[in-house]
Amino acid sequence: MSITIKLLDSNAKISDDINKSIAKQAAIQIQKNQKKVTDSIRALIPKWIKQQPEISSLLADGMQGSLNAQFGLVGGTSSIAVQQIIDAVVASVSVTVKPLVTLSKDPVIVFSVQPINFRDLLEIPLGKVTTLKGTILHWLEWLLLLGNSTVIYGYSYKPDRSGRSGGGTMEGGSIFRVPPQFSGTVDDNFVVRALSNRDGELQKILQRLFT
Repeated sequence: MSITIKLLDSNAKISDDINKSIAKQAAIQIQKNQKKVTDSIRALIPKWIKQQPEISSLLADGMQGSLNAQFGLVGGTSSIAVQQIIDAVVASVSVTVKPLVTLSKDPVIVFSVQPINFRDLLEIPLGKVTTLKGTILHWLEWLLLLGNSTVIYGYSYKPDRSGRSGGGTMEGGSIFRVPPQFSGTVDDNFVVRALSNRDGELQKILQRLFT
């Protein structure tokens, strides 16, 4: 006894239906793995940020010439400030994938970190200091966005063992700007540099979306 099945649809239609079915299953797999992949990327962020020379200089409590001293960070607060920076960057990481409809098109994966204006970072409590005169100095904004621009007129940094940081004070005259080796702009600052040239590591993690 034999059974004959007549396919009413064209080969193209059958192939398209199969592709859509496979794409649907792939989309389910991607959605299942999306949180795991995002968490894996977030776990690497602290290491990448701590590798930046700006972070080492911020953590150099009482060291003359360091960012810690020049920004006047109160002793013992730098490690908390750095942790707030890391937490803000980690919290902003997201991985999204445009839903697959058919296998004929590659999936679009969007990996994003931080709003373009770095709003989340600029809002951290220890990203600013208050002078004895009550003036608020937003040192993190200087470091992230203002580049080599003058940030304080009429004062310059004097390295010594005094001041809130124990590594120097501001004295009258001249100007103050972030040291050029550390100065950052919206397109090139220590956060951007921490995430640059990570294609290989990110690609390996993003491949887990499909496995």
